Amino acid sequence: MASQFSRQDLKTDRFAVEVEHTVDYFALHRSQVVQIVAGVVAVALIVGGVLIWRDRQQGIREQKLGEALALQDAPVGPLAPPMGPSFPNEQAKQDAVTRAFQTLANDYPGTHQGSLAQYFLASADLKANKLDDARKRFQTLADSSDKEYASLAKLALAQIAYAQNRPADGEKILRDLMANPTDLVSKEQATLMLATNLAQTNPAQARVLLQSLLGVSGAVGQEANTALAALNAK
Repeated sequence: MASQFSRQDLKTDRFAVEVEHTVDYFALHRSQVVQIVAGVVAVALIVGGVLIWRDRQQGIREQKLGEALALQDAPVGPLAPPMGPSFPNEQAKQDAVTRAFQTLANDYPGTHQGSLAQYFLASADLKANKLDDARKRFQTLADSSDKEYASLAKLALAQIAYAQNRPADGEKILRDLMANPTDLVSKEQATLMLATNLAQTNPAQARVLLQSLLGVSGAVGQEANTALAALNAK
């Protein structure tokens, strides 16, 4: 009751009446009040249990991610270290790494760890020039609820679209990223990629985009300046 009354209320008859009414209500509805309190306690216990379960699940995911990353950094060759994983050749290592990340992606989709595993697998396919496989994995990630990883996946999908001679698709993706930047993919990054890809087909538009980036600090501004100089030299 104290939360419903001011300090002045505590000194008045009005507060005394309210307390009396509360006592009377509790006496008449004791079993109902007990049930409500029990229900609140039960909900609190359930919520607490869920939070503990979530923490434990996150710990498991972090452990599995660490194990996958350890495999990625494991040495290759006949001289195995006394502790930690090692592999006789590079192919055996890559197979083990792929299995570990695939398990993580399959078991924990939509989580930070699962998304990171999916991104690694897609990037590995892209590096191996398996464009169709990479596109499918990146599309799965782009459709996820994690907007940060989705934006990275969309950036990769734009690269693949251009590589597969689908410039209209690539431009559409990049303009969407320009309109909806994230912490991992800025508007400037998407603009730079679009300008770079337009340099051959639409140099005038590419020049406009690059000029808009000249005041940007860091690598993006430097790359824009270099690309613009190369474009003007043609």
